[in-house]
Amino acid sequence: MSEFDHEIDVMTTHYKAKEVLVFTNDKLPRRKFDGVVCVNIMQDIPEEDIDQILKKIYSKAKKFVFFGIGNCDNPHTLSWWREKIHERATVPTFIRMSESQEG
Repeated sequence: MSEFDHEIDVMTTHYKAKEVLVFTNDKLPRRKFDGVVCVNIMQDIPEEDIDQILKKIYSKAKKFVFFGIGNCDNPHTLSWWREKIHERATVPTFIRMSESQEG
């Protein structure tokens, strides 16, 4: 169970999402999903690869994307992540950091 489960449930209900992809940075399916959830992944991606990963994530989302960003080895603030992610956003996007790093 993730600390982000409540937010994911709310978004899935709000957007009437029937199919949600849990992004793991593995090989992606070819089709799109109503929503894409990316939890505890982004903070581990090398900074030079983040734009490409965001492009992959948004290529699979029809209605929303949720990012739950962990604080382990994460040098960036919530505002940095918001700016970086929203540069690429093509659907409504929600970003939350682990509580120990929000601010």
